Amino acid sequence: MNKNKLPNYVGAFVKLMVISSVLNLISLVIYFLKTGDTTPINFFSVVVIDLLYPSLLTSPFAGLYSIMCVVGLYFLLYFFFSNESRSTR
Repeated sequence: MNKNKLPNYVGAFVKLMVISSVLNLISLVIYFLKTGDTTPINFFSVVVIDLLYPSLLTSPFAGLYSIMCVVGLYFLLYFFFSNESRSTR
């Protein structure tokens, strides 16, 4: 088996998760546009961390914390995967 290719069932599962996540985010953005409520599009609400730490959504800086986490996670993943792809060339 090729090391770089995932088995079909794993690849299908990953694609299912990505498509489901995209559809979920689209529906949350549509809800936000209709109601103006920013709570559902908060990163902590999307990943359901707010169930463990409800104060993340009630803090006056909840939006700022959410944006900082998304940007930080993006750069972490970007640098992790960009370094990995360079080492395999």
